[in-house]
Amino acid sequence: MAAKRKQEERHLKLLREMTTLLHNRKCFDCDQRGPTYADMTIGSFVCTSCSGILRGLNPPHRVKSISMTTFTLQEIEFLRTHGNDVCKQIWLGLYDEKSSVYPDFRDPQKVKVFLQEKYEKKRWFVPAERAWAVAAAHASISGSSASSASSTPEIKPGKSQTSDTTPALPLNKGTPTQSPAASRSQGSRQEKKVAPFDLLADLGGDIFATPQSAPPYFANFAHFNSHTGKMLFTGYVICDVVTL
Repeated sequence: MAAKRKQEERHLKLLREMTTLLHNRKCFDCDQRGPTYADMTIGSFVCTSCSGILRGLNPPHRVKSISMTTFTLQEIEFLRTHGNDVCKQIWLGLYDEKSSVYPDFRDPQKVKVFLQEKYEKKRWFVPAERAWAVAAAHASISGSSASSASSTPEIKPGKSQTSDTTPALPLNKGTPTQSPAASRSQGSRQEKKVAPFDLLADLGGDIFATPQSAPPYFANFAHFNSHTGKMLFTGYVICDVVTL
């Protein structure tokens, strides 16, 4: 009796360890966290609500409570080799998540219709042999990807061949770099100085100096004729003048 009880406790421990795996943490049929039943017909872990619906299918599924019943070693091994991940490859192998939408699992009637489509009509069923091949291929691809990623050496950037011989150009912080041609042109523009502004030269000489004789084309008031009412100039007549 004591040996049998110890064996049952060991089986229960193995069963609870399986429910802690990532793909077994949720109900296979409605994604509710913390499954409490094992579907011994297909080898999945389900919640209490889905276990009742599974019993009412045609044919009914055989479900067992994880904590309130005992499991044989053969049943433990069956659940270990299946689980929710393998069951998904078999019973949802043709399910397209892009074109199909999961039902509202909060509605028991919609869940029942979904389970009838899944198990009674086998709408998305894939034979176990094909499902095992797909699962093995996925496992090998993921394993090879992980091994190649771990075996790939880390490539460090090599030292430049010109870094030892080419001196670094000093750069002012916050100042953008310029080409040598631009620097030379900027230097030549800076070397050009603006000529000093000479007011006297622009006015034609010293404004306080004695005025020079007027050029021939300026008015000569010595030839002013008061009778004719015109002012004569050397070379040109400017305008009529009213005699005072």
